[in-house]
Amino acid sequence: MGFGAGLVIFNLISACRLIDKGQEIFNIVLGAWLVLSPFALGFSAESEAGINAMIVGTLVVVLAGWQMHDAVGGARK
Repeated sequence: MGFGAGLVIFNLISACRLIDKGQEIFNIVLGAWLVLSPFALGFSAESEAGINAMIVGTLVVVLAGWQMHDAVGGARK
């Protein structure tokens, strides 16, 4: 729950443009942690909590990567 709250708060801050650089990297790091947390913290990847953490983490990484791709593509145009 702490990482989810941190993710929401950080993205609200960056959406308000208080912080405009590095939010994608931060999201990728948090997303990777969410994917790896069931194994690192010892709660089973077979449980609902473990599966949820891996799915949400994967979505966070994919969406942050997509945002980075759009930002680089938009800068080239």
